[in-house]
Amino acid sequence: MTSTTSNVAFGNAYSSLQTNTINGSVHMGTLRGRLRAVKLLGLENTLSCLPHAKDAPFNTYAKQHDPPCLANTRIDLLDEIHGWAQGKDERCIFWLRGLAGTSKSTIARTVARRYHDNSASGG
Repeated sequence: MTSTTSNVAFGNAYSSLQTNTINGSVHMGTLRGRLRAVKLLGLENTLSCLPHAKDAPFNTYAKQHDPPCLANTRIDLLDEIHGWAQGKDERCIFWLRGLAGTSKSTIARTVARRYHDNSASGG
């Protein structure tokens, strides 16, 4: 029953988001637009209530030695991901998939590190 209630609440929030998107006040194509939408819909408290794993963030102490992509590798894929994150693509989800050991986690760490460093430097 709880999940049905959550789905209904999320469905109502999504309807509001669609309305705001149509009216032009929220642009879902950018990360900043998605974060603004969360705030407009009052979902930040909802998101903070979700369970999370303590060592899930890319920059936890336990993961401090996990490497990013090597210099000058995965350039095309990283450019595609950065373009998506900057709103150059209207898709809301970038699905990175592949077999085990094909560097999905390394790519995700590289992207997360870049955005973390840019936000810390004000960029």
